[in-house]
Amino acid sequence: MTSAQAKLYRFLQGRVSFHLKEGNTLRALRIANVLSGAARIVKVSAKVEDAKAKASAAPPSSGAPKIAGAAVAADSAPAKDNSPAAPSGPEHEHARLRFDIFFQGAEAHRSANHFEVAQKLFEEALAISDEEGDQIEALEIAHLNHNFASLFDQLGNDEKAEQHYQQALDILDTLDPLPKEQIANIANNLAMISRNANNLELAEERYLRALEIFDELRGSEHLDVAVVCNNLGSLYWAWRHPEMARDLHLRALAIRRKHLDDDHPDVAQSACNLAAVYHDLKDFERASRNYQRGLKVLRQHVADDPESYDVVAQNYAELLRENSQEKKADNLLKKVAKHLAAAEKKKSAENGDS
Repeated sequence: MTSAQAKLYRFLQGRVSFHLKEGNTLRALRIANVLSGAARIVKVSAKVEDAKAKASAAPPSSGAPKIAGAAVAADSAPAKDNSPAAPSGPEHEHARLRFDIFFQGAEAHRSANHFEVAQKLFEEALAISDEEGDQIEALEIAHLNHNFASLFDQLGNDEKAEQHYQQALDILDTLDPLPKEQIANIANNLAMISRNANNLELAEERYLRALEIFDELRGSEHLDVAVVCNNLGSLYWAWRHPEMARDLHLRALAIRRKHLDDDHPDVAQSACNLAAVYHDLKDFERASRNYQRGLKVLRQHVADDPESYDVVAQNYAELLRENSQEKKADNLLKKVAKHLAAAEKKKSAENGDS
């Protein structure tokens, strides 16, 4: 590959990034596909160039027979250098470029929900990092594993997601300075996988690490802190520690109400989680108030998340029945059923128009 070709590929990579940021996935994919094909050709041509270079550098054979036991004078022998030779040659020079092309192509296809193609491109980038690891920065390899794990997260493959999140984390933990923000994000994601696997102690450990880092980096009232508080609170609720869950959900709700509008879905999430905790604690008044607050917001977003609206309504109806308010519970569920039906009808009409 000539330097001009390399510059062209870098320019095209920049166009892929630009189109992805602008939301123009189709254009990004077209360029990424061209680059991926070019990267495979570059690898083959680089191997041919390496082979030619090695052949031309080999000393010519004299054809003379070797003499057993022949000695070389000590003062004529050059000193040996046992340190590993630095990789060189066309194949090594372009390893980083090929890595970037496959990595970026994988991200473009993941954005377009082309998961099978994205997985293959991620695997090609990983293969380059395995073969040419000394040419790729450790942080970039960690980013690759992080994003590959996110793909498996989208596909619901917790085993593969955990494997690549952990590989990314293992690399990041060796860097100086530590990329703490990425470590915290991965720790949070690993905690969610641990919770899904019912490994609650490991989930707690990972959530606490993420919370400690975000507290340090962002401050105690940042939205990232609220996300981890929400997740850790939900873990403690599932673990039957309602008082600990309550305190974390109260903290999450306070942070979210400080930064977000009252009708934001995240505010509703915290309110509904608090309602469930107060429900378990037999605090009817607080549970009822938070169920109502959450349902009011979820009603506005029912088209986007009908399942949450239905589940929270069912939980609130259960609370009402436990407190001998059967009629109110029935009326609530009838109203919710109408809202769900109207949202479904509107969605069907929109799909029909499109």
